[in-house]
Amino acid sequence: MSAVMFDSERNRKIYAAEVLPSKHLDGLKPHDPPTAIILAGQPGAGKGGIARQSLKDLGNDVLIIDLDELRDHYPGVSAQRRAEPYTWSDATHRDAQEWTAKLREDAIAGRKNIILDTTLGYADYAVRLVGDLEKQGYKVEVRAVAAHKLESELGVDQRFAGSLDQNGFGRYVPQKVRDSVYGNLPDSLDAVHTQNKVQVRVYGRDADLVYDNRNPAETRTPGQALAEIRDARIADPRIAEGQHKGWQDRVAWHESLPKRLQEPAHPAHVCADAVLKQRDALGIQAGVAKNAHSAAENFAHVHAPAPARPDPLPMPAAGAPAHSPPAAASSAHSPPAAASSSSPPTAQTAGRPEPIPPTHPLHPVYQALRGQLPNHIGNDKVLEVAVEASTRGGIRNPGDIDRVAVTNGRIFVDGTTPGHLTSVAEASPSPAAAALLQRSAAHQESQQAQQTQAQSQHLPITSKL
Repeated sequence: MSAVMFDSERNRKIYAAEVLPSKHLDGLKPHDPPTAIILAGQPGAGKGGIARQSLKDLGNDVLIIDLDELRDHYPGVSAQRRAEPYTWSDATHRDAQEWTAKLREDAIAGRKNIILDTTLGYADYAVRLVGDLEKQGYKVEVRAVAAHKLESELGVDQRFAGSLDQNGFGRYVPQKVRDSVYGNLPDSLDAVHTQNKVQVRVYGRDADLVYDNRNPAETRTPGQALAEIRDARIADPRIAEGQHKGWQDRVAWHESLPKRLQEPAHPAHVCADAVLKQRDALGIQAGVAKNAHSAAENFAHVHAPAPARPDPLPMPAAGAPAHSPPAAASSAHSPPAAASSSSPPTAQTAGRPEPIPPTHPLHPVYQALRGQLPNHIGNDKVLEVAVEASTRGGIRNPGDIDRVAVTNGRIFVDGTTPGHLTSVAEASPSPAAAALLQRSAAHQESQQAQQTQAQSQHLPITSKL
């Protein structure tokens, strides 16, 4: 990693007089080895949650390096924001990049723990960044946020609007950049996974851990996991409903903006003409309307079969026999023979023994799910759902299950902890029971090993058992 050279004496002076003193590097301890956590996710994905979790995991003894924070040091930035409310950040980017690179260089020289807030949207850059840090003696981990495009686009518009209403300016990321990062992120994660062989974790928007490439029970690459989790999120009825409402709110905000900007008390009143002119030139309002339409279509699609879905039933107590869904709820998912609660169970449930021993630790979860799912869903598929829910969805016992639903060919299990979501294809062949139970056992061993190691080192455990 070559030394950072400033393009201008002005930037060197600003760094020395403003940027470096504001970061209090001298107050951070040197480490051997130091740790670097790279945060990854498209703009608006919601990296703030994992940034706070990462800060906590490193005992708050860490420097967070975020290029966007350094834009405030650009000379005349306030005037730039008024003149170009949507695109002002373009003028500050080169300078902020220089300050970011120099700050990282100084932190590395001091062996400080660092958190790099990035998008990681380009595979070559990602591999090079991780490799450079490792050459400097850093232990590197990548933490990515899984958010569907509709979620992150909503986040971008909400962030800009909230800042405009409160501060008189916002930060807009060009559409091409957002599209590129969203599409490239899975490949970037796979690249650092295969080439750098570092730990890659994927989190939900609530900072819940949903994937770890060091989990021996995990068969997916980070990129595959990210893509699957994105799709599962937008197919979840509760998230789909939230997106629908959120985008309707965005449409209303943009429609009312011209009138609100006329109020002298509005923070952006002085640059109202520039705000509206740039908004029109960039097609912001049209994009919001398009996304609102997509969110409405997704909401209707996800909720279309809702009347035919079984209502959630009380969870059976451990050891109690699993119950069957009522006739009205199960008829839409079952063949005619199973349309009534008095009908005999299908061959998949009655003619075959349970694929999991009653003494197995996962049996209570399996039994609870069996009672929640329609009879036409076979026991092997229920076991697959139970293993997925326990290894990836944070479900340790029946009390962790909030809701079970079958919709659009997928089985969803929502946990009581926000963000704990499992999604399994209903019609796909299930792995053999022995393989599923082996995966469950490997996950348990891995979690126990992590807990033991964390306790011995007095470090926090970031994964959910």
